[in-house]
Amino acid sequence: MEIRLGTIKNEKTSPSIDLGEELSYEQHQTFLDSIKEIHDLESNKRLFEITFLNKNDFVDTFNRDVKDMISSSWILVGDRQKYYKHHLNFNRLFLNYLSSIKSFIDHNETHIKRKFGEISPEANEFKEITHYYFETFFCYRFFYKLRNYSQHCGLPLKDFNLSTKRNPDGSYIAKSEMTFDSNELLKNYNEWGSILKPELKKINGKFPLAPLVDEMTSVLIGFWQAVDTLNSKNVCKAAKFIKNNTDHLRAANTDICIFTNFEKNPDGSLVNFEKLIIPFDIIDDLDISGCA
Repeated sequence: MEIRLGTIKNEKTSPSIDLGEELSYEQHQTFLDSIKEIHDLESNKRLFEITFLNKNDFVDTFNRDVKDMISSSWILVGDRQKYYKHHLNFNRLFLNYLSSIKSFIDHNETHIKRKFGEISPEANEFKEITHYYFETFFCYRFFYKLRNYSQHCGLPLKDFNLSTKRNPDGSYIAKSEMTFDSNELLKNYNEWGSILKPELKKINGKFPLAPLVDEMTSVLIGFWQAVDTLNSKNVCKAAKFIKNNTDHLRAANTDICIFTNFEKNPDGSLVNFEKLIIPFDIIDDLDISGCA
């Protein structure tokens, strides 16, 4: 099979195609493996970013809607229909957030085990990473278990509190808070685990959501950095191979491609081909200067 490494230059009128140099089967396979490594990194990064987008959606919506409810005097009138509407939306967005956390963690575990092997040093190191975060941070173990709770026992957010205090001048100061009730959580679900269950018993009442979301932001950043380090050796190797073998083709407004599956006329003129664009939009954002 004919395989070539060439370029497509994006001209103003029509693309200019240079089929370039021929690749061996072994070279082609190394390119494919290296590109897959880069795409796997990007896929993991997107899951990480989705988690933060879902968190921001929840926090921003909560803050915006609470202001709307206060400004429209809902807190004094007691519009239950409006309450249920907002309560439903808060739960929808928070469930998205919880699900994206679990998907991000579980996807990375599956990826590492498939890539390195289930009993590999990398899989063991990933297990140590998750063990560290689960053992160290209440928000990590609580949100991870809360996702399971939501699957079996219903909506995760039950208590949404709005309260007012009347000032001497007749005006009102409004406060809002989303809370959990540890006793209710324990009553409805028995699979909190040997660490979290005693903690919930010790709380013995309501505790706020907001500080947990704030702490989880820092935890997820640390988790991502640890997993990224775990993958960095292979990513560096892949990026260096691609750059070392394509730098001579780099040019402005030009895609570097691997061309395969050529269709030709009987006279040898080209009819069609398939192309794989090398993802320099991702590679160029990587810091490979420190790679071994």
